Amino acid sequence: MAQAPYARLLVSVNGRGPFRGGVEVHFGDTIELYAESTIGWGVPAAVWEITSYPLGWSPPPAWTLDTVTRAYALTGNLSSLPPFPLPAATSGLWGKWRLRLRVNGGGGTLTDWSTSLEIVSPHGLHDLAMSEGDEFGAERSWVGPHQRNLRRLEAELAEGTANNVKLGEATDQATPNTLVLRDAAGAAAFNSLTSQSGYVVTADGEFALSQLVAAKGAGAPATLRAQQGAPGEAGGSLTIGGGDAGTTATGQAAPRAGSTLVELGTPDPTSTLSAEFELLAGAAGAFLVMRSAKGAANLIARRALLWQVGASEVTLDAAGLALAIPAATMGNARAAPTANPVEAVSLYAFAGGLFARSLNGLVTTLAPAGDAGGTVRVNDRIDATTTTKDATPVVLVTYPLPLASTGQLTLDITVQAQNAAPRGWFSRKYRVSRIQGDVQIQPANQVVLPDDDTTGGTVAAQSAAANINVMVTGVAATTLQWRASGAIEIYAP
Repeated sequence: MAQAPYARLLVSVNGRGPFRGGVEVHFGDTIELYAESTIGWGVPAAVWEITSYPLGWSPPPAWTLDTVTRAYALTGNLSSLPPFPLPAATSGLWGKWRLRLRVNGGGGTLTDWSTSLEIVSPHGLHDLAMSEGDEFGAERSWVGPHQRNLRRLEAELAEGTANNVKLGEATDQATPNTLVLRDAAGAAAFNSLTSQSGYVVTADGEFALSQLVAAKGAGAPATLRAQQGAPGEAGGSLTIGGGDAGTTATGQAAPRAGSTLVELGTPDPTSTLSAEFELLAGAAGAFLVMRSAKGAANLIARRALLWQVGASEVTLDAAGLALAIPAATMGNARAAPTANPVEAVSLYAFAGGLFARSLNGLVTTLAPAGDAGGTVRVNDRIDATTTTKDATPVVLVTYPLPLASTGQLTLDITVQAQNAAPRGWFSRKYRVSRIQGDVQIQPANQVVLPDDDTTGGTVAAQSAAANINVMVTGVAATTLQWRASGAIEIYAP
């Protein structure tokens, strides 16, 4: 490892890394820049720079343009910078980004200019960057990608000359309402499309709509849409279906109609990216999503099914069934189940209460029915995590209280510096009430046990309208991981 202080700029791409040197990225990737070490950094403050970038690209927030060097810069002795997205494919902004980090004024090991990012063009061409070195090739430096550009252009020109398809040369064999693709000499037909009574048909055999294989990078999107309506009129419907069954003779068994299949493609076992199929019914309507992706053991195991209506969501994946419903009602069962579930837990409502029956027959009351005098919520479990990177207060726990309610929130909170020794423990009990309006917090006896902390972080409760918020505050230029666990009891008459 280099002797501190020194500059070494690292890159994370979509949470993966660290990477250094020439890094090939893709449209829409999320980039995070960070330093290998900040030990010994002082004055002047470190300067993070993007010295070369595609023409027309705009920098992330807080980066400013140096009017002399034309580089975008951000100043600060920071261990990491906020993530930012690369341009979308629709922007057409492909090319190279040259990155530089200068520490304590720069020079020697206090300057790192060894990392660059590149999005290769949709047609496989490489960009040139100002002051580019050997990031993308130690042997040929920037000349290697440029040589590949020239050879690719020559190959495309040669292919176009040899295989050019000229539709005009086939007109002497024209057929009404038919598009025929022939070779340059007008000889054998490759395929044909025929328009008949509003249909587009082909001769017997396979009919496929597809795009050529991408020369490099992700494939381009394709769209198949029905006709847009005239002003004030509805749009046309899109129907995709299998073929009808053929006609049958008397006494012959009827064949089945063709199936309708949607192929997501063969998953790449080395990739963590997902294939996805979506049926959408408008921005505010219901939609169905099916996704596949490489799991930890090369299994298709991320998200299998998502159904969403408004703000309600049902997710079914390898982890099980998850419900996200802002407000829902579960009807009472006609009778409480008496049989034990097999390798599962039975969840049911009965007589106004919510119960769970385990595979061994143990029945647990999750929410008692209560009585006319009020509703008691006992031991509503609290588990929460958050991260601080500076001295700005952040919400760790938030909990809403109903009107005319009284309760107490008990928490054990731990904090630890990322990849470092400082850590701390905090125990808190907050007595809360909400008669009307905002939550009220009793100021006395909040610290159950004395704090044991070496991070410098603090914990405090805050009233936020109908919620009680437990805020944590970290320290400057330090990443702290916070976790809270506990329970809340509320009585609402």
